[in-house]
Amino acid sequence: MRYVVLLLAVLLCLVFGDGRAPAVPAPVLPSAVARPERVLILAFDNTSLDDLRAMPTLWQFLQDGAFSTEHHTVLPTRSAPGFAAIASGRYAARTGALDNGFFAGGRRESGFTFWETPLGSGLPFGLGPPPWVAFTAAGWDVGAVGMSPLVLQTDADVDRLGARANPEEPRAAAYRGVAIYRADGTRTFGAPNVPWLWQAVGPFPGWPLREVEYPLTATALMQEHGVRITFTYLENLHGNRGPGAYDDVLARYDAAFAAFFARLAAAGITPENSLFVVTVDEGDQLVPEGGRAVALGTYLESHPDHPVPPEAVQMAGGAAANLYLAPGVDRAAVRAALRRAPGVQAIAWGAARRAAQMAVAADPARVPDVTVFGEPDVQFRERGARLIGRTAAPLWNHGTLGPAMERVWLALRGPGIRPGPLTTWTDHPDILATVHALLGLPTAELDGQVIVSALADELVPAAARDPAALRLAAATKQAQAPLGTFARAALMVATTAAEMDADDAAHLDAALAHLVDERDALVAAARARFAAALAGVPLPSEEARDLTERLEGLAARAQALLDVTRRVGSPAGGGP
Repeated sequence: MRYVVLLLAVLLCLVFGDGRAPAVPAPVLPSAVARPERVLILAFDNTSLDDLRAMPTLWQFLQDGAFSTEHHTVLPTRSAPGFAAIASGRYAARTGALDNGFFAGGRRESGFTFWETPLGSGLPFGLGPPPWVAFTAAGWDVGAVGMSPLVLQTDADVDRLGARANPEEPRAAAYRGVAIYRADGTRTFGAPNVPWLWQAVGPFPGWPLREVEYPLTATALMQEHGVRITFTYLENLHGNRGPGAYDDVLARYDAAFAAFFARLAAAGITPENSLFVVTVDEGDQLVPEGGRAVALGTYLESHPDHPVPPEAVQMAGGAAANLYLAPGVDRAAVRAALRRAPGVQAIAWGAARRAAQMAVAADPARVPDVTVFGEPDVQFRERGARLIGRTAAPLWNHGTLGPAMERVWLALRGPGIRPGPLTTWTDHPDILATVHALLGLPTAELDGQVIVSALADELVPAAARDPAALRLAAATKQAQAPLGTFARAALMVATTAAEMDADDAAHLDAALAHLVDERDALVAAARARFAAALAGVPLPSEEARDLTERLEGLAARAQALLDVTRRVGSPAGGGP
């Protein structure tokens, strides 16, 4: 069977070429149009569309702008990768924020870590230029309240950066959660080091951030004091706060937003001159009766065919579990065992990780050998007295694959934004790409695409409004995104290959790797062409059609690998 797979890969290469990217100008939107004077990005944690509708002040404010229910998070569908993508405009492959928990250099790490914090691998948590640099280099001051990975989140970070500078406040915890980065290259960590913030609201209250008034007031203060780009974290509304608490929390949030908008308006900060962006890190699936708790480490340890001793595996669990295997462990056998484990929906390894933007080439030490995605009601744990137990009820589950977790909402309101519903398929990195474009900043270093359908007509050159250009942009997004059609097909290939013998699985992974390489080249070429269209350069029709068809065909070609596998190799059900 391996020869069939390799032959198919070679034929695909011969037919479709290498998709090299042309050198083209960066996108430049018309400068004559009024641009936002300020940007306020507010990111909720696990807040559904129903939650949003139950806050009428906020809901109406957002409905007067552009609003999408076709927005998506990243993989895994968890907070740390989601917030990092919102803040940076990049996928996990380039931020390094793989999950809420992972290992690096053998040390357990948290996904809620400051961008510059060194990990066990010796490299910083955030990879590449910090998200604030593009703004400060262009003369903007940037502030963050509670927003990972832009603020200090541990006492160790506070001490490492010497943030305890206010003699009136010796507690390290008081210096978490607030950061300001200035255009002159200076930066300040912690409310105690910002007198006007310290005197008004005091120290950051910590996570979970139950007091919605603090982040909104701190954000307003920053904007009033000339910090014109702000990133704000907002806690979810459905935590376990007791009977009747949900309605009380909704009312409190809505009142806080009413006060927030009124305060900003009094300072002259309105949607007429400022861009408001509001979204959520990822969705949740409610499991009212509680979910299944699968002890994955116990399962592997007791597996009758290929038992894996506890010391040979490190695991960071949840609805998706990351497993790191010791040298000498039979990885193919472990993958086969995991595919048959209770509650497993899909498995990512090898080339499929790259397809879904979950591989970190700059720091391979933090990349798991296998990521296991559970069914929507499953939580994976390392150990348990029983293989399958129950979680506490109810369970708001996220981290794995499923529409309720993947699909979220996005609202944009302000100068340059066209009001109305958005139906374009988008994901988190597109947010910062759109902000950059509106401010006249470069977008080439970001993974996101400018959301053209959200922009006022006068901002978008005719070349970028051409149907062929829009179709090319849509095909690029589906090929590039972790939850796009190509990544989904690649996960199905990897999940099927997990049940094959080692040689056949390796050959199938190699064939998939070739497709991922081609995807990367095609995406680079298409992004460059669409950037040129945004700069007013028309797309050559033949080239646009060719690129689009090749991008749209990637998922089918991955599926073709899977079909060959199922005809010649061992069939497997399930998958995303």
